[in-house]
Amino acid sequence: MDAIKAIELPRGEFLLIFQSLGIYVDSQGRKSRDREIMYPSDLIDASYCDGHLLIYSDTHINIFNADSGDWIQTLNLRNSHPINNTGSLTVCFIDDLPCIVYLSNVHQRELINIRWRDMTGSMPIPRTRRRFSIREGQKAIRGPDRRSKIISAPTNFNHISHMGPGDGIQIQRLLDLPTTVETADSMPPTKPLPPFTSTTSKHSFQISRSPSQQHSTLS
Repeated sequence: MDAIKAIELPRGEFLLIFQSLGIYVDSQGRKSRDREIMYPSDLIDASYCDGHLLIYSDTHINIFNADSGDWIQTLNLRNSHPINNTGSLTVCFIDDLPCIVYLSNVHQRELINIRWRDMTGSMPIPRTRRRFSIREGQKAIRGPDRRSKIISAPTNFNHISHMGPGDGIQIQRLLDLPTTVETADSMPPTKPLPPFTSTTSKHSFQISRSPSQQHSTLS
């Protein structure tokens, strides 16, 4: 079995990275420690940066202390691969889009100075914070009476008359309501208005036929 990576450590030790574990050996290739580094997931690639061992997998990156073999942290970067030997530049996929991630040591000065510029290169682009929304499964299930709880009871109205079946719009009267509840309470109650009535007027027409004929009046 060939080692994927060999990391030189102080005191003449080497850390050999295999597909399933990491083993400490001496300069003669003999095992120097009983302790081994076990990976929580299948290894895709590995890198070494500033005393830290980076183990890449399908869903995340596991970071170990290469000297002691202790686990430090896990970075949730899916399908990540190192671009350089140290792994400071890593390509991964975020929302199914390829991205380049810069992994830096917080105790050291950054080696890369990134300035955000627009397409023309004249003005820097300000960094905007991304907003995320979290959908909870319990809140998605609403009760059937939720609409009745949200809609409040009617206010500031006057009952004019009751319209039953067969009543037409011709008997309806619309009144201007006051804008506030206080003025509505102070106004006297209104009486329903009588329905519309239509009357037909009779017109008289006088037709003259001839001087010799009598005049006839049609009413």
